[in-house]
Order: sequence, then structure tokens, then C-alpha cells
Amino acid sequence: SSNLITLIARGDVALSVLMTTGSTLLAPLATPTLVSMLAGNLVRIDGVGLVVSTFQVVLGPVAMGLLIHHLIPGLAEKAKTFTPLISVLIVSLICGSIVGQTASTALIAGPVVLLAVFLLHSLGFVLGFMVPKLFGYPCRVSRTTSIEVGIQSSALAVVLATRHFPNPVLSALPCAISATVQSMLGSAVAIYWNRMPLTDEPQKKAAGRPWLHRLRKSWSSKPANVGGAAGDAGKAGETKH
Repeated sequence: SSNLITLIARGDVALSVLMTTGSTLLAPLATPTLVSMLAGNLVRIDGVGLVVSTFQVVLGPVAMGLLIHHLIPGLAEKAKTFTPLISVLIVSLICGSIVGQTASTALIAGPVVLLAVFLLHSLGFVLGFMVPKLFGYPCRVSRTTSIEVGIQSSALAVVLATRHFPNPVLSALPCAISATVQSMLGSAVAIYWNRMPLTDEPQKKAAGRPWLHRLRKSWSSKPANVGGAAGDAGKAGETKH
């Protein structure tokens, strides 16, 4: 979804795909390591199980998709038309079932969890945009980084929470809320940036145009001069005759 949001927000789609690929390859090792470091002292976590589940959820579908695309490209092209919708529906059903099973708890702890999730994603969008800006990267790159930091894999979080945390349904509640919050924030950011100009690009284009205009002008004036010279030569010949 981050790649689609980047496209709508007029970001760098190639960079978005590259960042998504990098995070996908790092997820099986980085996710279990970070979870063990941050929550290992609070709850008992099976590190090996986290690694296996992350491989199954992240790299398994990617490998299968690449294999199908290589062996049956026609089927892969047809599947592209409806698989994104199916994935959205599946994630929505999973998150909806979790919220439904924890409705009573969500009413009590919901505001606190909602605030925490909102701060997580909103700060991801803000810091993901501001840090590249501070280092002098163009606006298009800053938008892309903001989206990639603000949008996370809620489906992976749900799977890890339900498999490897105590009280699986309750542990997955923040993940389910996260899916809704990040979808709303991502859509709002994409629509806003789609309507906002890339402020640094016109300056760069304007700075590079004078020499290009001069080159075009010189080339466009050459045929006219040649034609004028030929015309003068023809007139001179007529006068002589």
C-alpha cells in the first residue's frame, strides 16, 4: 500500500519500491530482534518462532509470487487485477474479527491504545519527512520516506501477536487499530500532497532552462539564416541575369 500511496502523493515510486524491498528482506531478522530487545523483559517471547513466522508471512508470499510470475506469467498478469483488492479485504476481515472479539476491552482501553497508535504513525510521517529535509534531500524523496516510515505491515503484526504473545486476541488489538489508523492517515497524506506542488522542483528546472533555451534558439535560428542566405543569393542571381 505504501507504493500506491507514494504514487498518489507524487513521491519517488522507484525509491518506495526499493525501500519496501529492503524492509521486506530485513524484516525476518530485524523484527524478532527488536521485539526481543524491547519486550523480552516484559513477556516471554520465542525468538526462533518469531523468525519462522516472519519468514512465512513476509518472504513466503513474495517467493511464491516471483515463482508464479516466472513460470506462469500470463496467470500473474491476470491476478494483478484482483489480488490487491483481495488482500485489502482479507486484512480488513482479520482486523475486524479481532476488534469484534475484544469489543468490551476495546471500549475500556480503546482511547489509550488509539492515542498510542495515532502518535506512532503520525510521528512516523512527520519525522520521515523532516529528517531527509534537514539533510537537504528533495521534496519528492522526503514524501517517499515519510510514507515508508508512517505505513507499516499491520498484517504481520497481527500474525506475530496472535502466535507468540500471551493473550493473543488482546495482544493483536493495537495491530488491528493500527491498520485502520494508518490507512486513514496515509490516504489523507496522499490526497494532500497530490494537490500540493513540489516546491523545490520548479527552482531546479528554472535554473537549468536558460542554457537550454539559448541552445534551442541558436539551433532554430540556423535554418532561418541559411534560408535567408539562399534567398539573397537567388535574388542576386536574378539581378545579374
